[in-house]
Amino acid sequence: MSWLRFGNGLLAVGVLSLGGMSAYADNCNSCQSSCDCAPCAPQMTTVCCTEWVPEQYQVTVTKYRMEQSQENYTAYKSEMVPRQMTRNYTVMVPHQENYNVTVTKCRTETAQENYTCYKTEMVPRQMTRNYTVMVPHQENYNVTVTKYRNVPYQQQVTTMCQKWVDVPQQITVCRCVPEQQTVQVQRCEAYQEQVMMSRTVDRGCWQTHVEQVNNCCNDCCNNCCPQTRCCRVWVPNCVTEQYPCSVTKYRSVNVPCQVTVYRQVQEQQTINCKKCVMEPVVSTVTCYRCEAYQEQVPCTRTVCHPEQRTQNYTVCECVTTPYQATRTVCRLVPYQEQVTCCRTVCHPEQRTQNYTVCECVTTPYQATRTVCHCVPYQEQVTCCRMVPHTVQKQVPCCNTGCNSGCGSSCGSGGCGSSGTECCAASSCCSSKRKGLCRKG
Repeated sequence: MSWLRFGNGLLAVGVLSLGGMSAYADNCNSCQSSCDCAPCAPQMTTVCCTEWVPEQYQVTVTKYRMEQSQENYTAYKSEMVPRQMTRNYTVMVPHQENYNVTVTKCRTETAQENYTCYKTEMVPRQMTRNYTVMVPHQENYNVTVTKYRNVPYQQQVTTMCQKWVDVPQQITVCRCVPEQQTVQVQRCEAYQEQVMMSRTVDRGCWQTHVEQVNNCCNDCCNNCCPQTRCCRVWVPNCVTEQYPCSVTKYRSVNVPCQVTVYRQVQEQQTINCKKCVMEPVVSTVTCYRCEAYQEQVPCTRTVCHPEQRTQNYTVCECVTTPYQATRTVCRLVPYQEQVTCCRTVCHPEQRTQNYTVCECVTTPYQATRTVCHCVPYQEQVTCCRMVPHTVQKQVPCCNTGCNSGCGSSCGSGGCGSSGTECCAASSCCSSKRKGLCRKG
């Protein structure tokens, strides 16, 4: 806002400065050609100008800040305290047990056998004989075996568990409530005003002048032939005119403004605090016990049975001399054998177990916490505004007695035809061509 006011003030100063300037002359070549007199000293005049300058001023405003304060309150903490407990329980301990079983087996034995042979002349003859052999057979039988298995059963167990319970508690809190208020604020307002300004306008005209030119006819000739020529020159006529101009001015206006003000209000609130309590919980636990049972196990054994068979064979008979011979025969002989087996037997056993149970113990203690409060305070704020100031300045101006030394030619056909205007020198005419010659 301060930069906007400063910019508007600079714009007003520029408009007022341009309003005091004169209009620019278009051409001053004729004044320089016809008036070759000495330049006049510039005349200065004092004018009053209004300038807008920035001004700093102090304003007291109300602000709010958050302040922290320490507050004591009673808090509770829960600690788990271990406690040793003992319980008795029964377990089934498995043991390995050996026992003997009588099994019938067969083995092969060799025996010597005498038979009659004939030699000298061998006469083949078909004969039939019966013999007994031991034929092995697979036999199935059942054996009763004692086995053990785990049988589940349900058991009620009571344990202490933690439980957090909400406990309501009243506390006092402070909060800031916004309120709307109307305050008067000064604001710089721009408005337009019509003022009369003066400017100088050149109302001159073109005129024809005859001038003498020295031009030699020949380089060897001592006398030059005089010649004349006509040229058009611009004769200026500076006239001062009044014209209306719109000027932007500024004034201070009181404007109502809505501001938000906060005030502190205390109110009661209910909060829920957590509290740890112990409560018994009855749960059902699945346990297992070892139980013995009888089971029939099928077994397979090999048994040899005697079997009568008939064999046809050819015998060569000795016609002359028979004789006795001995041969080795293999046969199966059954026998009994003791076999050692192993089985698992479970025996009940009483045991004692020590275990640790954690109990929740709640202990109050004093604690400190930080509470925030909204506190109003006054603060000086520096603002900027544009203030008008009247200053005096020295500017160049025209003088009626400036044509001394210029002669009659400058008064009649120079810068001013009536002799009441400024007869500008060649340097002034050069400045006019550049647009820098002005009247204050």
